[in-house]
Amino acid sequence: MVSATPLWFPFQLEPDPIRQERFNIGVGIIQNDRLTTRFVEALWPLYSFYAGRPDVDFDALDDIVRAATSYYPDQAYSEVRAATPLHPQLHLGEPQPLGAPTQGPCQLDALVSGAGRSCPDGPPS
Repeated sequence: MVSATPLWFPFQLEPDPIRQERFNIGVGIIQNDRLTTRFVEALWPLYSFYAGRPDVDFDALDDIVRAATSYYPDQAYSEVRAATPLHPQLHLGEPQPLGAPTQGPCQLDALVSGAGRSCPDGPPS
């Protein structure tokens, strides 16, 4: 994928494959098929969701993030997309243009209610 305009996508971690909940743990920026990445430094904010759950291994999840942190930077995005994901609990989101509107909470509330909600940048258009 050759792109003069940068694109971004989230890296998502799925701590519990049975529940299939995904948390954004990083971002990838694609420009001219080169990938630049930034990942979270710690997973402790997720701990409260899974505390006391013996089936969720935070050491293993941390290993996944560390592996992604060292593997993905400066890769060719076309090769990354064509390859099998680094780990089954790590997911790559769909690329979006930088600055494109996202479906955040205020946008989704406005779509459901039919009226604009108090969003930092005003109601969604």
